[in-house]
Amino acid sequence: MREDSLGIFCKQNKTFYYLETGDNYVGNTVDRIRKTLISRDLIHYNTRGLMSTDDFTVLTVRDAKVADHKLQPIYISKHVEQVLTSPAENSEEASTSSHWGASKTPKVKTKPKAKAKTRAKRTTKKKAEPTAQVETSNMAATTTESTSE
Repeated sequence: MREDSLGIFCKQNKTFYYLETGDNYVGNTVDRIRKTLISRDLIHYNTRGLMSTDDFTVLTVRDAKVADHKLQPIYISKHVEQVLTSPAENSEEASTSSHWGASKTPKVKTKPKAKAKTRAKRTTKKKAEPTAQVETSNMAATTTESTSE
């Protein structure tokens, strides 16, 4: 919760509502809170024009704390609510749990396995000897000589 964030003080139940977003920045906080409070029937919508400001007041969090109003967060999502309301005392559990779908069971340390044997180095392929080509050309020369006689 930022001290300079805006929220809505509902005069009906004397509670200050602010948008809790965690580390994320979200614009239009007053508009989002107002729509949420309308859906919860805590403030009323005036159909003839703009919102009637008789049943709520827009304040900053700092002003609400100074006025000693009851603070009530409205969470931006279920995930933010779970992260912010989880008990901080269970630091072991918090460090082993992951919010990205990994299992919550702690990892068991195992003994390192023996290293695999190293492979023998590969040898390069030997090139074909040029003598074999010479022999075939000599054979062709001998066949031409024998036919000419």
